Amino acid sequence: MPDDLSKSGLDSKQVSAVAGLAKKLADAALNDYRRKELANLIGSTNDDVQVVAGALRTIIDSDYKRELSQEREGAQEYYRSALKKYETNEPLAAIAVRRDLQSIDTTIAGKQQAADACGKIMGEIATGHQKLYESRNKWTTQSLIKDVGPIVTDLYESTQKVEKAF
Repeated sequence: MPDDLSKSGLDSKQVSAVAGLAKKLADAALNDYRRKELANLIGSTNDDVQVVAGALRTIIDSDYKRELSQEREGAQEYYRSALKKYETNEPLAAIAVRRDLQSIDTTIAGKQQAADACGKIMGEIATGHQKLYESRNKWTTQSLIKDVGPIVTDLYESTQKVEKAF
């Protein structure tokens, strides 16, 4: 395009100004198109995101936590029976058993904290998407930062907890 403009009799400064203006207009049009497409995508997926995030949170908060509780109960029962059997005759073995039980309890507690963080992540995803949905036709950088910024921070902190546990 700049070559065609220079052939039209415009000087280099004018060609540069026209090319720069054309680029800015094209960028603005493309950004507007992208924003509209993103708004349409968020609008058309919000219900599904809410349902899936809610279902995953339910699975984490009830099913997975129940499994962790059963794992803890099973370990405690196993190690208690070992303690009853060996505590008086083999005190060193009893110390090792207690240490193993404590280690398992600590591991399970970490997994429970991670499950809490995962549940929170699902809630934050649902909340963040809902906020995007509600403001999808009137986004500004400031409104997005205000609405979604704290959620992103919470998501990051929660994912760090999950990463530590696993």
